[in-house]
Amino acid sequence: MNETFEIPNEEIISDSRKNLENLVQFRELLINLGINAQHSRIAKYINFFETLYKNSDFDPSKIFTEKHDDRFRTISDWTVYTLRECSELYWIYRALKIQMPKGIKEKLQIINSGKDFTAFDTNSTSRDTQFELRIASYFCKNDLIIDVSTETDIIVEFENFFLYIECKRIHSEKKLMRKIYEANDQLKSRMPKKRGNKPCYGIIAIDVTALAYPHQGLVFGVTSEHVRQLIREKLFYIASNINSGSVMAQNPRLLTIWENIHIPARKMQPPGIETFFSCNFISKQFQHRCEKQKFTQIRDIIEATIEESTKENIVRKLTFRKKISLPKEFVFEYNNSLLQQFFDNNEYIKKNWMDLDPICKAEYKEDKIYFSVLEFAMALDEIDGKNEIAKVDKFPLEILLNMLIKRFPYNEIGPKWLNSEED
Repeated sequence: MNETFEIPNEEIISDSRKNLENLVQFRELLINLGINAQHSRIAKYINFFETLYKNSDFDPSKIFTEKHDDRFRTISDWTVYTLRECSELYWIYRALKIQMPKGIKEKLQIINSGKDFTAFDTNSTSRDTQFELRIASYFCKNDLIIDVSTETDIIVEFENFFLYIECKRIHSEKKLMRKIYEANDQLKSRMPKKRGNKPCYGIIAIDVTALAYPHQGLVFGVTSEHVRQLIREKLFYIASNINSGSVMAQNPRLLTIWENIHIPARKMQPPGIETFFSCNFISKQFQHRCEKQKFTQIRDIIEATIEESTKENIVRKLTFRKKISLPKEFVFEYNNSLLQQFFDNNEYIKKNWMDLDPICKAEYKEDKIYFSVLEFAMALDEIDGKNEIAKVDKFPLEILLNMLIKRFPYNEIGPKWLNSEED
Protein backbone atom coordinates (compact mmCIF):
# COMPACT_ATOMS: atom_id res chain seq x y z
CA MET A 1 0.00 0.00 0.00
CA ASN A 2 2.94 2.31 0.62
CA GLU A 3 4.43 2.04 -2.86
CA THR A 4 4.04 5.27 -4.83
CA PHE A 5 3.63 5.87 -8.55
CA GLU A 6 4.00 9.15 -10.36
CA ILE A 7 0.65 10.44 -11.56
CA PRO A 8 0.83 11.26 -15.30
CA ASN A 9 -0.09 14.67 -16.67
CA GLU A 10 -1.84 13.30 -19.74
CA GLU A 11 -4.61 10.89 -20.56
CA ILE A 12 -4.73 8.32 -23.36
CA ILE A 13 -8.23 8.22 -24.78
CA SER A 14 -9.42 5.24 -26.76
CA ASP A 15 -11.27 6.31 -29.90
CA SER A 16 -14.26 4.07 -29.25
CA ARG A 17 -16.10 5.24 -32.35
CA LYS A 18 -13.14 4.35 -34.53
CA ASN A 19 -12.80 0.99 -32.79
CA LEU A 20 -16.45 0.26 -33.51
CA GLU A 21 -15.93 1.30 -37.10
CA ASN A 22 -12.96 -1.07 -37.39
CA LEU A 23 -15.00 -3.88 -35.89
CA VAL A 24 -17.77 -3.29 -38.44
CA GLN A 25 -15.18 -3.27 -41.24
CA PHE A 26 -13.67 -6.49 -39.90
CA ARG A 27 -17.10 -8.13 -40.02
CA GLU A 28 -17.49 -6.90 -43.60
CA LEU A 29 -14.12 -8.42 -44.48
CA LEU A 30 -15.29 -11.77 -43.12
CA ILE A 31 -18.57 -11.56 -45.04
CA ASN A 32 -16.74 -10.69 -48.27
CA LEU A 33 -14.61 -13.80 -47.76
CA GLY A 34 -17.78 -15.87 -47.60
CA ILE A 35 -17.75 -16.27 -43.81
CA ASN A 36 -21.10 -16.06 -42.02
CA ALA A 37 -20.34 -13.21 -39.62
CA GLN A 38 -23.81 -11.62 -39.66
CA HIS A 39 -24.88 -13.45 -36.49
CA SER A 40 -21.57 -14.46 -34.92
CA ARG A 41 -20.04 -13.33 -31.63
CA ILE A 42 -18.42 -10.45 -33.55
CA ALA A 43 -21.87 -9.21 -34.57
CA LYS A 44 -22.87 -9.31 -30.89
CA TYR A 45 -19.91 -7.11 -29.91
CA ILE A 46 -20.97 -4.59 -32.54
CA ASN A 47 -24.57 -4.70 -31.32
CA PHE A 48 -23.42 -4.17 -27.73
CA PHE A 49 -21.39 -1.04 -28.48
CA GLU A 50 -23.98 0.43 -30.84
CA THR A 51 -26.62 -0.02 -28.12
CA LEU A 52 -24.31 1.35 -25.41
CA TYR A 53 -23.72 4.57 -27.35
CA LYS A 54 -27.46 5.15 -27.65
CA ASN A 55 -28.48 4.15 -24.13
CA SER A 56 -26.28 2.97 -21.25
CA ASP A 57 -29.33 1.68 -19.35
CA PHE A 58 -30.00 -1.65 -21.06
CA ASP A 59 -29.70 -5.35 -20.37
CA PRO A 60 -26.64 -6.83 -22.15
CA SER A 61 -27.84 -10.37 -21.44
CA LYS A 62 -30.44 -9.78 -24.17
CA ILE A 63 -27.50 -9.54 -26.60
CA PHE A 64 -25.14 -12.07 -25.01
CA THR A 65 -27.63 -14.85 -24.43
CA GLU A 66 -25.07 -17.53 -23.59
CA LYS A 67 -24.29 -18.55 -20.00
CA HIS A 68 -22.49 -16.02 -17.80
CA ASP A 69 -21.76 -15.68 -14.07
CA ASP A 70 -21.44 -13.10 -11.27
CA ARG A 71 -18.47 -11.45 -12.96
CA PHE A 72 -21.10 -9.79 -15.15
CA ARG A 73 -23.02 -7.62 -12.70
CA THR A 74 -22.92 -4.07 -14.04
CA ILE A 75 -22.80 -2.44 -17.46
CA SER A 76 -19.17 -1.62 -16.66
CA ASP A 77 -18.42 -5.34 -16.21
CA TRP A 78 -19.97 -6.19 -19.56
CA THR A 79 -18.02 -3.37 -21.19
CA VAL A 80 -14.68 -4.58 -19.78
CA TYR A 81 -15.18 -8.13 -21.00
CA THR A 82 -16.40 -7.01 -24.40
CA LEU A 83 -13.44 -4.64 -24.80
CA ARG A 84 -11.13 -7.50 -23.97
CA GLU A 85 -12.59 -9.60 -26.76
CA CYS A 86 -12.51 -6.77 -29.27
CA SER A 87 -9.01 -5.43 -28.60
CA GLU A 88 -7.39 -8.56 -30.01
CA LEU A 89 -9.71 -8.44 -33.03
CA TYR A 90 -8.72 -4.79 -33.64
CA TRP A 91 -5.08 -5.83 -33.48
CA ILE A 92 -5.59 -8.60 -36.04
CA TYR A 93 -7.69 -6.47 -38.38
CA ARG A 94 -5.09 -3.66 -38.38
CA ALA A 95 -2.50 -6.19 -39.58
CA LEU A 96 -4.77 -7.73 -42.22
CA LYS A 97 -5.14 -4.31 -43.83
CA ILE A 98 -1.39 -4.52 -44.52
CA GLN A 99 -1.15 -8.15 -45.58
CA MET A 100 -3.46 -11.15 -45.94
CA PRO A 101 -1.36 -14.22 -45.05
CA LYS A 102 -1.65 -17.43 -47.01
CA GLY A 103 -4.40 -19.62 -45.49
CA ILE A 104 -6.02 -16.71 -43.63
CA LYS A 105 -9.62 -17.46 -44.69
CA GLU A 106 -9.67 -20.83 -42.92
CA LYS A 107 -8.27 -19.25 -39.75
CA LEU A 108 -10.79 -16.40 -39.82
CA GLN A 109 -13.59 -18.94 -40.24
CA ILE A 110 -12.47 -20.56 -36.98
CA ILE A 111 -12.17 -17.36 -34.93
CA ASN A 112 -15.60 -16.27 -36.14
CA SER A 113 -16.99 -19.16 -34.08
CA GLY A 114 -16.56 -19.73 -30.36
CA LYS A 115 -18.42 -18.58 -27.27
CA ASP A 116 -19.15 -14.91 -26.66
CA PHE A 117 -16.46 -14.61 -23.97
CA THR A 118 -13.12 -16.33 -23.50
CA ALA A 119 -13.92 -17.21 -19.89
CA PHE A 120 -16.66 -19.60 -21.06
CA ASP A 121 -15.10 -21.01 -24.22
CA THR A 122 -14.58 -24.64 -23.15
CA ASN A 123 -13.67 -25.58 -26.73
CA SER A 124 -10.50 -23.54 -27.06
CA THR A 125 -10.03 -23.90 -30.84
CA SER A 126 -11.44 -20.46 -31.65
CA ARG A 127 -9.31 -18.60 -29.09
CA ASP A 128 -6.23 -20.72 -29.84
CA THR A 129 -6.53 -19.69 -33.47
CA GLN A 130 -7.16 -16.07 -32.51
CA PHE A 131 -3.93 -16.09 -30.52
CA GLU A 132 -2.08 -17.53 -33.52
CA LEU A 133 -3.40 -14.72 -35.73
CA ARG A 134 -2.44 -12.10 -33.19
CA ILE A 135 1.10 -13.48 -33.12
CA ALA A 136 1.14 -13.55 -36.92
CA SER A 137 -0.08 -9.95 -36.99
CA TYR A 138 3.23 -8.71 -35.51
CA PHE A 139 4.90 -9.77 -38.77
CA CYS A 140 2.38 -8.39 -41.26
CA LYS A 141 4.91 -6.16 -42.97
CA ASN A 142 5.22 -5.52 -46.68
CA ASP A 143 8.69 -7.07 -46.84
CA LEU A 144 7.76 -10.33 -45.07
CA ILE A 145 5.73 -13.30 -46.36
CA ILE A 146 3.44 -15.04 -43.86
CA ASP A 147 1.90 -18.50 -44.20
CA VAL A 148 -0.69 -19.84 -41.74
CA SER A 149 -1.86 -22.68 -43.99
CA THR A 150 0.54 -25.45 -42.91
CA GLU A 151 0.80 -27.77 -39.90
CA THR A 152 3.12 -25.21 -38.34
CA ASP A 153 1.01 -22.44 -36.80
CA ILE A 154 2.95 -19.62 -38.51
CA ILE A 155 5.81 -19.50 -40.99
CA VAL A 156 7.41 -16.13 -41.75
CA GLU A 157 9.81 -15.71 -44.65
CA PHE A 158 12.46 -13.07 -44.10
CA GLU A 159 14.98 -11.92 -46.69
CA ASN A 160 17.67 -14.35 -45.50
CA PHE A 161 15.91 -16.92 -43.24
CA PHE A 162 12.60 -18.61 -42.36
CA LEU A 163 10.96 -18.35 -38.96
CA TYR A 164 8.72 -21.18 -37.70
CA ILE A 165 6.37 -20.34 -34.82
CA GLU A 166 4.34 -22.71 -32.67
CA CYS A 167 1.70 -21.13 -30.43
CA LYS A 168 0.24 -22.45 -27.18
CA ARG A 169 -2.29 -21.01 -24.73
CA ILE A 170 -1.54 -22.25 -21.24
CA HIS A 171 -4.19 -22.44 -18.52
CA SER A 172 -2.46 -24.23 -15.64
CA GLU A 173 0.98 -24.46 -14.09
CA LYS A 174 0.88 -28.25 -14.38
CA LYS A 175 0.62 -27.98 -18.16
CA LEU A 176 3.19 -25.20 -18.57
CA MET A 177 6.24 -27.31 -19.35
CA ARG A 178 4.18 -30.04 -21.03
CA LYS A 179 2.82 -27.53 -23.57
CA ILE A 180 6.25 -26.01 -24.15
CA TYR A 181 7.83 -29.42 -24.77
CA GLU A 182 4.94 -30.26 -27.08
CA ALA A 183 5.53 -27.09 -29.10
CA ASN A 184 9.26 -27.82 -29.20
CA ASP A 185 8.64 -31.35 -30.51
CA GLN A 186 6.36 -29.90 -33.19
CA LEU A 187 9.06 -27.47 -34.26
CA LYS A 188 11.70 -30.20 -34.42
CA SER A 189 9.50 -32.43 -36.58
CA ARG A 190 8.14 -29.71 -38.88
CA MET A 191 11.05 -27.28 -39.27
CA PRO A 192 13.74 -28.21 -41.82
CA LYS A 193 17.31 -27.03 -41.41
CA LYS A 194 16.99 -25.09 -44.64
CA ARG A 195 14.41 -24.08 -47.19
CA GLY A 196 16.13 -23.41 -50.47
CA ASN A 197 19.28 -21.61 -49.43
CA LYS A 198 17.75 -20.03 -46.31
CA PRO A 199 18.29 -21.41 -42.77
CA CYS A 200 15.25 -22.02 -40.56
CA TYR A 201 14.80 -21.00 -36.92
CA GLY A 202 11.99 -21.44 -34.41
CA ILE A 203 10.04 -19.61 -31.72
CA ILE A 204 7.58 -20.92 -29.17
CA ALA A 205 4.91 -18.28 -28.46
CA ILE A 206 2.88 -18.91 -25.30
CA ASP A 207 -0.14 -17.04 -23.99
CA VAL A 208 -0.01 -17.24 -20.18
CA THR A 209 -2.91 -14.87 -19.45
CA ALA A 210 -5.11 -17.58 -17.94
CA LEU A 211 -2.18 -18.88 -15.91
CA ALA A 212 -1.39 -15.41 -14.55
CA TYR A 213 -5.05 -14.45 -14.04
CA PRO A 214 -7.14 -17.62 -13.56
CA HIS A 215 -10.33 -15.65 -12.92
CA GLN A 216 -10.07 -14.20 -16.46
CA GLY A 217 -11.01 -10.83 -15.04
CA LEU A 218 -9.02 -7.63 -15.07
CA VAL A 219 -6.04 -6.05 -13.37
CA PHE A 220 -6.33 -3.07 -11.07
CA GLY A 221 -3.56 -0.48 -10.86
CA VAL A 222 -2.89 3.07 -9.75
CA THR A 223 -1.49 4.15 -13.14
CA SER A 224 -0.69 2.54 -16.50
CA GLU A 225 2.92 2.13 -15.40
CA HIS A 226 1.78 0.42 -12.22
CA VAL A 227 -0.32 -2.00 -14.29
CA ARG A 228 2.63 -2.72 -16.59
CA GLN A 229 4.79 -3.45 -13.55
CA LEU A 230 2.19 -5.85 -12.12
CA ILE A 231 1.95 -7.70 -15.44
CA ARG A 232 5.75 -7.81 -15.83
CA GLU A 233 5.99 -9.37 -12.37
CA LYS A 234 3.55 -12.08 -13.48
CA LEU A 235 5.57 -12.71 -16.64
CA PHE A 236 8.86 -12.92 -14.74
CA TYR A 237 7.36 -15.23 -12.11
CA ILE A 238 6.04 -17.61 -14.77
CA ALA A 239 9.37 -17.43 -16.60
CA SER A 240 11.12 -18.55 -13.42
CA ASN A 241 9.09 -21.77 -13.58
CA ILE A 242 10.15 -22.53 -17.17
CA ASN A 243 13.12 -24.83 -17.61
CA SER A 244 14.23 -23.00 -20.73
CA GLY A 245 17.73 -24.50 -20.67
CA SER A 246 16.35 -28.00 -21.12
CA VAL A 247 14.06 -26.88 -23.94
CA MET A 248 16.81 -25.00 -25.77
CA ALA A 249 19.23 -27.91 -25.41
CA GLN A 250 16.77 -30.16 -27.23
CA ASN A 251 16.43 -27.77 -30.16
CA PRO A 252 19.55 -25.75 -31.09
CA ARG A 253 17.59 -23.70 -33.63
CA LEU A 254 15.00 -22.52 -31.10
CA LEU A 255 15.69 -18.81 -30.60
CA THR A 256 13.30 -17.89 -27.79
CA ILE A 257 10.23 -18.70 -25.76
CA TRP A 258 7.95 -15.70 -26.16
CA GLU A 259 5.58 -15.12 -23.22
CA ASN A 260 2.41 -13.10 -23.80
CA ILE A 261 -0.31 -11.66 -21.55
CA HIS A 262 -3.38 -9.90 -22.92
CA ILE A 263 -5.54 -8.40 -20.17
CA PRO A 264 -7.74 -5.34 -19.56
CA ALA A 265 -6.99 -3.15 -16.56
CA ARG A 266 -8.86 -0.56 -14.54
CA LYS A 267 -6.64 2.38 -13.58
CA MET A 268 -7.14 4.91 -10.83
CA GLN A 269 -5.28 7.73 -12.58
CA PRO A 270 -6.28 8.82 -15.06
CA PRO A 271 -9.43 6.77 -14.38
CA GLY A 272 -10.48 4.34 -17.06
CA ILE A 273 -10.05 0.93 -18.65
CA GLU A 274 -7.07 0.08 -20.85
CA THR A 275 -6.11 -3.14 -22.60
CA PHE A 276 -2.52 -4.31 -22.22
CA PHE A 277 -0.54 -6.57 -24.55
CA SER A 278 2.61 -7.44 -22.62
CA CYS A 279 5.39 -9.86 -23.51
CA ASN A 280 8.71 -11.26 -22.34
CA PHE A 281 11.42 -13.14 -24.23
CA ILE A 282 13.17 -16.09 -22.61
CA SER A 283 16.22 -16.57 -24.82
CA LYS A 284 19.35 -18.69 -24.75
CA GLN A 285 22.93 -17.54 -24.60
CA PHE A 286 23.65 -17.17 -28.29
CA GLN A 287 26.85 -18.87 -29.36
CA HIS A 288 26.77 -17.55 -32.92
CA ARG A 289 26.50 -13.93 -33.99
CA CYS A 290 24.13 -14.77 -36.87
CA GLU A 291 21.58 -16.31 -34.46
CA LYS A 292 21.70 -13.29 -32.16
CA GLN A 293 21.27 -10.95 -35.15
CA LYS A 294 18.20 -12.84 -36.31
CA PHE A 295 16.66 -12.82 -32.84
CA THR A 296 17.35 -9.08 -32.56
CA GLN A 297 15.69 -8.51 -35.93
CA ILE A 298 12.61 -10.47 -34.84
CA ARG A 299 12.40 -8.68 -31.48
CA ASP A 300 12.77 -5.28 -33.15
CA ILE A 301 9.88 -6.04 -35.52
CA ILE A 302 7.65 -7.06 -32.60
CA GLU A 303 8.54 -3.97 -30.58
CA ALA A 304 8.06 -1.70 -33.61
CA THR A 305 4.58 -3.17 -34.13
CA ILE A 306 3.69 -2.43 -30.50
CA GLU A 307 5.04 1.12 -30.82
CA GLU A 308 3.14 1.66 -34.07
CA SER A 309 -0.12 0.66 -32.39
CA THR A 310 0.29 3.43 -29.78
CA LYS A 311 0.41 6.10 -32.49
CA GLU A 312 -3.32 5.65 -33.00
CA ASN A 313 -4.02 6.81 -29.44
CA ILE A 314 -5.55 10.19 -28.71
CA VAL A 315 -3.65 12.03 -25.96
CA ARG A 316 -5.22 14.75 -23.79
CA LYS A 317 -3.12 16.99 -21.54
CA LEU A 318 -4.28 17.24 -17.93
CA THR A 319 -3.68 19.89 -15.25
CA PHE A 320 -3.34 19.11 -11.56
CA ARG A 321 -5.94 20.36 -9.12
CA LYS A 322 -4.54 22.91 -6.66
CA LYS A 323 -7.52 23.05 -4.30
CA ILE A 324 -10.81 21.38 -3.52
CA SER A 325 -13.90 23.36 -2.50
CA LEU A 326 -16.72 21.50 -0.75
CA PRO A 327 -20.19 23.09 -0.97
CA LYS A 328 -22.29 23.50 2.18
CA GLU A 329 -24.76 20.75 1.25
CA PHE A 330 -21.98 18.21 0.83
CA VAL A 331 -22.34 15.26 3.22
CA PHE A 332 -20.47 12.02 3.78
CA GLU A 333 -20.64 8.91 5.95
CA TYR A 334 -18.50 5.85 6.67
CA ASN A 335 -19.67 2.25 6.62
CA ASN A 336 -19.12 1.48 10.33
CA SER A 337 -19.55 -2.26 9.89
CA LEU A 338 -16.92 -2.42 7.15
CA LEU A 339 -14.64 -0.10 9.14
CA GLN A 340 -14.73 -2.58 12.02
CA GLN A 341 -13.94 -5.46 9.66
CA PHE A 342 -11.08 -3.42 8.20
CA PHE A 343 -9.42 -2.96 11.59
CA ASP A 344 -10.20 -6.48 12.82
CA ASN A 345 -8.88 -8.29 9.73
CA ASN A 346 -6.84 -5.72 7.87
CA GLU A 347 -4.86 -7.89 5.48
CA TYR A 348 -7.84 -9.99 4.39
CA ILE A 349 -9.97 -6.91 3.75
CA LYS A 350 -7.22 -5.21 1.73
CA LYS A 351 -6.67 -8.34 -0.34
CA ASN A 352 -10.38 -8.79 -1.15
CA TRP A 353 -11.35 -5.13 -1.42
CA MET A 354 -12.77 -5.44 -4.95
CA ASP A 355 -15.53 -7.75 -3.70
CA LEU A 356 -16.58 -5.49 -0.82
CA ASP A 357 -19.11 -2.68 -0.49
CA PRO A 358 -17.88 0.94 -0.44
CA ILE A 359 -16.37 1.97 2.89
CA CYS A 360 -17.42 5.62 2.49
CA LYS A 361 -20.15 7.45 0.59
CA ALA A 362 -20.15 11.18 -0.22
CA GLU A 363 -23.11 13.10 -1.66
CA TYR A 364 -23.88 16.50 -3.11
CA LYS A 365 -27.30 17.05 -4.66
CA GLU A 366 -27.66 14.31 -7.30
CA ASP A 367 -24.00 13.29 -7.21
CA LYS A 368 -22.93 10.25 -5.21
CA ILE A 369 -19.27 9.22 -4.82
CA TYR A 370 -18.35 5.82 -3.40
CA PHE A 371 -14.89 5.08 -2.02
CA SER A 372 -13.35 1.61 -1.84
CA VAL A 373 -11.42 -0.01 0.98
CA LEU A 374 -8.25 0.41 -1.09
CA GLU A 375 -8.77 4.17 -1.39
CA PHE A 376 -9.51 4.38 2.33
CA ALA A 377 -6.32 2.48 3.24
CA MET A 378 -4.20 4.73 1.01
CA ALA A 379 -5.75 7.87 2.51
CA LEU A 380 -5.31 6.54 6.04
CA ASP A 381 -1.57 6.17 5.42
CA GLU A 382 -1.38 9.93 4.78
CA ILE A 383 -2.49 10.75 8.34
CA ASP A 384 0.26 10.81 10.99
CA GLY A 385 -0.04 8.41 13.90
CA LYS A 386 0.08 4.67 14.57
CA ASN A 387 -3.42 4.14 16.00
CA GLU A 388 -5.50 3.84 12.84
CA ILE A 389 -8.83 3.52 14.65
CA ALA A 390 -8.14 6.79 16.43
CA LYS A 391 -7.35 8.43 13.10
CA VAL A 392 -10.91 7.80 11.89
CA ASP A 393 -12.41 9.20 15.08
CA LYS A 394 -10.22 12.32 15.08
CA PHE A 395 -9.75 13.02 11.38
CA PRO A 396 -12.76 11.72 9.40
CA LEU A 397 -12.84 14.81 7.16
CA GLU A 398 -9.09 14.77 6.54
CA ILE A 399 -9.29 11.14 5.44
CA LEU A 400 -12.19 11.98 3.14
CA LEU A 401 -10.28 14.91 1.64
CA ASN A 402 -7.31 12.65 1.00
CA MET A 403 -9.62 10.20 -0.79
CA LEU A 404 -11.11 13.02 -2.87
CA ILE A 405 -7.67 14.35 -3.80
CA LYS A 406 -6.45 10.91 -4.82
CA ARG A 407 -9.64 10.17 -6.76
CA PHE A 408 -9.81 13.53 -8.54
CA PRO A 409 -6.28 14.99 -8.89
CA TYR A 410 -7.10 16.63 -12.24
CA ASN A 411 -9.16 19.75 -12.95
CA GLU A 412 -10.53 18.11 -16.08
CA ILE A 413 -11.87 14.99 -14.33
CA GLY A 414 -14.46 14.86 -11.56
CA PRO A 415 -17.53 16.81 -10.41
CA LYS A 416 -17.44 20.46 -11.44
CA TRP A 417 -18.40 21.61 -7.96
CA LEU A 418 -15.01 20.46 -6.66
CA ASN A 419 -13.52 23.42 -8.54
CA SER A 420 -16.08 25.97 -7.42
CA GLU A 421 -17.01 28.07 -4.40
CA GLU A 422 -20.64 27.03 -4.85
CA ASP A 423 -22.82 27.25 -1.75
